[in-house]
This record gives sequence, structure tokens and C-alpha cells, in this order.
Amino acid sequence: MNNNVFKLGLPVSGDSFIGRHEIVSELEQKVFNNDESRCISVVGLPRIGKTSVAKEVFNTNNIKKWNYLLINVSCEVLPNDIFFWQTIVLEIKAELKRYNALKDGEFRSLINDFMTIESYDPRFVRKLNEIFDELKRNGKTILLVIDEFDRTRELFAEKTENFGLLRDICSQRGYLIKTVLISRRSIKSITSFVKVPFNSTLYGVFPDRIIVKSFNIDDMDEYYNIFKKNDIVLTNEQKKELCYCCGTHPYLLSFLGNEIISSENRIPIHNIHKMLFSVIKEYYDSVIESLKEDGTLQKLLECVIGPKLTVSKYDVDNLTAIGAVELRDGKYIAMTDCFADYAKTQKISLDKIWNLLEATQKKLQNIVKATHPDGYKDDSKEYSKMKKHTQQNKEIFGINTEISDVAPLRYTVSIILDKWELFKKYFNNENKEAWKEKLEFCADIRNPTAHMLSEFLTDEQKNSLVIYCEQIFAAIKKFENRNNAVAVPI
Repeated sequence: MNNNVFKLGLPVSGDSFIGRHEIVSELEQKVFNNDESRCISVVGLPRIGKTSVAKEVFNTNNIKKWNYLLINVSCEVLPNDIFFWQTIVLEIKAELKRYNALKDGEFRSLINDFMTIESYDPRFVRKLNEIFDELKRNGKTILLVIDEFDRTRELFAEKTENFGLLRDICSQRGYLIKTVLISRRSIKSITSFVKVPFNSTLYGVFPDRIIVKSFNIDDMDEYYNIFKKNDIVLTNEQKKELCYCCGTHPYLLSFLGNEIISSENRIPIHNIHKMLFSVIKEYYDSVIESLKEDGTLQKLLECVIGPKLTVSKYDVDNLTAIGAVELRDGKYIAMTDCFADYAKTQKISLDKIWNLLEATQKKLQNIVKATHPDGYKDDSKEYSKMKKHTQQNKEIFGINTEISDVAPLRYTVSIILDKWELFKKYFNNENKEAWKEKLEFCADIRNPTAHMLSEFLTDEQKNSLVIYCEQIFAAIKKFENRNNAVAVPI
């Protein structure tokens, strides 16, 4: 009988908690073995395993060993800021009762009085501080873990003083409290995103940040060993397919791993991926939406697809820090190759220069398709790769694309320059040298690191790109108008 440890949907534990030894050790060290680390933030992409890591660290044995009161609160289901604080106080009361420590009638009365306050006012703040003063007087050490902290943007939107109150409670040296905030954004990003303008220094008291990223090499070895324990040996080709579909993302790996074991490896991995893609697509869409919301989607696409028009080294460092991109073999990659391909198929409105380059590429692809349809066909590895790409688009994403649609701009430009006599009519019948530099410049800019250009474009390069794209457009448009051709919209 198969021992399928891959669990879906909820945070995992026990045999289902795979790898993560380094990150668990790091968090344990900061929480339990470092008196200076009192305020810690745990950051990472959605479903990357942040909550599972926290549960692994803050298990019952650890809490009992260190004699902490574990106050675990998720912001996901809280309706407003009052419920946020009341939930924390109720959890404190429950923990004290669990350890038979709620004997002081005055303390019990203090908690009950606080629960009757229905609005955020001076009395609310005073009573809350009195509760923590009483905990200090009784020598109770609290480990406050706040999950889904991103939601405080909505919870605290109208009462941004809550961020200050949380900062004061977490940073009070006199209080016996350690705080762990779990979120997919940085604390600074969360507090700067609220609707009411204000200056919050909450992020300043959370200097210790732990980034939960995808699996490392040791984690992946542990992942593959689970199949071996179920008498399933994955071939190198299957591992390549898994890498395309899932990268090293724990959620996606567990999702497909569950089906591989359930089917006893009888179903090809690409078929499993296709079968499950509607659910995977929901996850991709949620990531794309959140990146849009944070204004970082274009930054990610520029890193992964190129060119880097608006992204800075600071942006790249931030995306790397939350595991959204990873530098591998001199190239930035997204969490999975499949995610990058899916993002390319979406009609995403980005920076006007980016859109202009995209439209220029489309215009050039179309004139090759109309004038020299066999131009994309050859025996090269590039052609095989493009053909496989179109098959994936149809099988996985349900999108019909032609070779010309997925051809890199440099490939399209090389066809045009190689068959200039066929294509010069689109370029005012001028000689090849008049357009060669402009076309090749656009192709090189599309993937700058592959052509030894600066990773981040200069203003001069951006200006040249705009000029060249507009000239290419104008020339082709002129030909189309003269011949009543169908124009490709920008």
C-alpha cells in the first residue's frame, strides 16, 4: 500500500513536512536561543510553506521546553482591528487557563473588562497595556505569532495607530514577549500600503527577517526519496518535466507528487500537469494579481523575460529576497518555467516602452509569417524548442499559438536580414545596412544579458529603443497602408 505523505491545502507536519532543515534551524535559533531577537518577520511567496515552517518550529515540545505561552493568531479571518486585539487577549486567557495559571481574580477581571470595550479609544489602549503589565508582573513569557500579517493593511486601514500600538507592545523591553510576523510582503511594504497616509516605524523594530524560499538541493533529494520509499524511481526525463512544471516550489511539487504516487507513476507527468492545471492556474493568477497590486509584476517579467526597462538592482534584490526570482547560471528565472510561460500568454498592460517593444516584435513576426511562412522551419534546436513551446501552450494553457508567435525576436530578425530581398519592401525598399543596426539593437535589448549589454538599460538605450521601434512601425505601417494590409494594433 502506498504511503502518500503529500498533503494538499493545509499546512503540513510530521512526515508530510519535507526538508527545510536550514530554515527551521534559523528560526529556532532566533526565537529560542537569542535574547536579542525579540521581533522577527517571516516572509515568502504565497503557499511557499511559511506557516508550515512556523508550526514545525513552534511545536508543543519546544513551547513546553522554553515555558512560553504560544499566542497564535491569523489575520485572515478577522473582520476589524478590535477583533485583532480581542483575539490576542482571548488566546492569552485560553493559554493561561490551559496551564492552570489564571488564578488571579483581578487579572481575569482585567481581561473581561477589556473584552467589553467596543471601540478604539484611550481606555482600550490603556487596558491592553495593563494586561501586558500584569503578564510581566507574573513573569509570563509570550510568543506572539501573527500569520497572514498582510491583511493588517485592511484591518488597520482606518486606525493606523494600531501599527504604532503593535510596535510599542513588541518593542517594550520590559514586556516578556517575542513576536513573529508571517507575511508574503515585507513589513515596510505592508505598512506603506494602507489607505490613510501615515508614518509607521513598525518595520524598524523587526530587523530580523527570515526568507522562506523554494526547496534547496538537500530538500529536493528528500523529496525524491519519498518516491523511492514508494518503489517509484523517477527517470531524469521525468525530473526535467517536474522541474518545468514545479521548479522547486513545495506546494506545486506536493500537488504533482500526490498524483504520481496515487497513480503509481502510471500517468506521464505532463499529463498529470495538464489534468491539474486548472488549479495550478488559480495559484498562478493569484500570484500575478498580488504582484500587480504591489507594482512588482513588471519588475519580475523584466528580470525573467527582459529587457530591464524600469527595474533597478534594488528591485531585483527585493524579488530575490522573497523568492519570486532566482539567479541561476547567470540568468534570472521565475519560481517555475511554466509560470514564466503562462505569464507571457497573459495580456498584461505594462510600461509603455515594454508594450512598444512587444508590439514591434509582434509586427515583425507577422510580416515573416505573411511573406516567408517557412522561414521559421529548420532543423535547429531553437526550432525544436519553439515547436515544443507551442505544444505546451495548447496542451497546458489551452492556447493555440504558431511558431512565429513564440519565436524570440533575435530569431525573427535573423530571418528578415537573411532574406532581405523578400522583406525590404516593408522598409521603404532601402538597403539592409540602413536597418540592420536598428533591428539587431531591438533584438539584443530584448535579452540584454545574452548579448553582453548592460543588465540594466541606460536612458540613452531606452531612448534609442523607442526611436527604432517607432521607425520600424512607421515603415511597416506605410507599406500596409499602401497595400491595404491588415495592421497589427499596438
